[in-house]
Amino acid sequence: MADIFDPDSIFKAYHRDLETGQFRPDGIPCQNCKCEDCVWLPYERVVREVRYLVHGRVYYRAILIWRWTCSRCKKTFRHLPPFLEPYKRFITPVISHIAKRVLVEERMPYEQAVLISKSDNRAIIYNRGDGSSLSASTCWRWIQWMATLLEPYLSENPKSATDMTFSKHETNSHCFNRNQAKSEKRHKNLHLARRVLFEVISGFS
Repeated sequence: MADIFDPDSIFKAYHRDLETGQFRPDGIPCQNCKCEDCVWLPYERVVREVRYLVHGRVYYRAILIWRWTCSRCKKTFRHLPPFLEPYKRFITPVISHIAKRVLVEERMPYEQAVLISKSDNRAIIYNRGDGSSLSASTCWRWIQWMATLLEPYLSENPKSATDMTFSKHETNSHCFNRNQAKSEKRHKNLHLARRVLFEVISGFS
């Protein structure tokens, strides 16, 4: 497996922007009161452990994340770095890289997608000394999560549900094999996740 990126440069750039005040939520509407002109006040810094891949092995890195307070409603929110999604331990480039194996490039079964490569069938190992490896169920959960990113739109636009399944990047002829989609619901989720991969998080692919 080729390395996703140089983790040191990405993390260092993020922490540099954090310390110099360049990484702020200015201009982002409050999720609670929806104000667009609110002033964000620093509340606290928390440490969060994230996971990334290097040479087919999962490593851990502690990063700082600021919590900010809305000047109007006084609610506090985390302002996550661009390479991290809410409640996800792995950074987004890793999620999209593994998901792409199932959804686009090779349409692998989940068990193969979490191996180092097609030519190297060793498992992706966590670097913590207990021999545990990245599981196929983790890969499937990532794909389910990607599909749910479209749920708010589909609930508000039920007539668009069928059209939303297929995007300009694919056609109805793009089929997933039985090892990937054993039910109609799973098949739909795979197509929705594929669209999200292209149109929502393609910048991390």
